Amino acid sequence: VGNPLPGMPPVTDPKNVDAAAGANMMLSSVAQDKPLVYVPHNKTGDVWVIDPATFQVVSKTHVGGELQHVVPSWDMRTLYATDDKTDHLMPFDARTGQAGAVFPVVDPYNMYFTPDGKYAISVAERMRKLVWYDPKTWKVHDETPTPDCGGIDHADFSPDGRTAVFTCEFAGRVAVIDVESHKLLRMIDMTVRHTHMGPQDIKLAPDGSVYYIADSDAGGLWVIDGDRIGTAAPRTPTLLPQAPTTALMLMSFRMSMSFRLTRPT
Repeated sequence: VGNPLPGMPPVTDPKNVDAAAGANMMLSSVAQDKPLVYVPHNKTGDVWVIDPATFQVVSKTHVGGELQHVVPSWDMRTLYATDDKTDHLMPFDARTGQAGAVFPVVDPYNMYFTPDGKYAISVAERMRKLVWYDPKTWKVHDETPTPDCGGIDHADFSPDGRTAVFTCEFAGRVAVIDVESHKLLRMIDMTVRHTHMGPQDIKLAPDGSVYYIADSDAGGLWVIDGDRIGTAAPRTPTLLPQAPTTALMLMSFRMSMSFRLTRPT
């Protein structure tokens, strides 16, 4: 990958950005961590910790408010439960599963760490902005207003780590962000803008060629160019065509609580 963001781990295979994240490829610093599954409960404000070997709940921790996600830190030493009602995070020790003390963060509906580990990004959905934190001190560094990105929630990064694409669920579009400058580069509208349960989850293809964007209202996936999104407006987004290929993609359907295997192109 040419000209990667300084400090980010190298992409070992340009045809597979996840090549270094396969089974049994854990770093020695995390290999001895206890395998646990962390489940946020939106209504009760609890995090349930489950042993995947026995499927038993081994702990329940009340965070309060309305939990949205559990996010691993860049160094994989901590997991953070995000609560965007009381505006707090609760840390969990990745080695033991033990909860720590909550601390304040601005409107953390979701959270991401930049590929170089320099910043934690609170995705402030309610406030339509991104809040960039120093993940060591949890002091605010700066903010990126995204006033035209209603329902900003999920993101993925370009293979070189220099560009982030955030979905706008209630605006039918995505916001393209420069990771180094924290500036909003452009907004990209879907061909049909769904604004109820529109663009939500987003995933970069293994070869970095396109982004796949889940749209519940459309009942499918939007496809956006990945190779030029950081430097120029991509071609018009298209809905995922159903055509035979050798690859398979697993999609989850929230409303029907089902999964489907499909063949992307």
